[in-house]
Amino acid sequence: MNFTSGILSTDKTRAVAKDVAIIFAGFITLAFLARVSLPLPFTPVPITLSTLGVYLLASTLGARRAVWAVAIYIIAGGFGAPIFSNCRFGINFLVGISGGYIIGYGVSAAFIGYMFDKGRVTNTAKSIVILTLGAVILFSCGLIQLSFFVPSGKVLAYGLYPFIPGEVFKICLAASLVKPIRKFIKI
Repeated sequence: MNFTSGILSTDKTRAVAKDVAIIFAGFITLAFLARVSLPLPFTPVPITLSTLGVYLLASTLGARRAVWAVAIYIIAGGFGAPIFSNCRFGINFLVGISGGYIIGYGVSAAFIGYMFDKGRVTNTAKSIVILTLGAVILFSCGLIQLSFFVPSGKVLAYGLYPFIPGEVFKICLAASLVKPIRKFIKI
């Protein structure tokens, strides 16, 4: 091994370690935000800050890192870590009423992260558009799975309408935080 290859491998090791630390921080952020949960008496789906976490992770960390953070979150919760809303966990939760939303986290993170990675988002207004499309993807996944558990005429009333005002707020908040967070973590 020559001196140059030792430097490259050290740089590569540092880059991998940085990625792992960022992904782990993303996972912890998502798990923490899921703890903030408000059950609603008229729907089986609670309001959480998880979606804010997905929007922030995907827009600031990029698709690869955000999807890894979400995948670790899903796997950890699926295998018993009490990190889903209201400290729930397990495969039964993932295939239950709210599970589609959690699966949607990964799909939404991939889309949002991809759009930010490709430089298609250059200002707050475009951020809002992309995050809104990401929310549509996330909620579509949630509504599809929810439709197996509630009467078809109640799917939107239980799984979408009560969440629109909060999502608008979370999307605007995330869009306003993208630049400062990216500048702070220098990704």
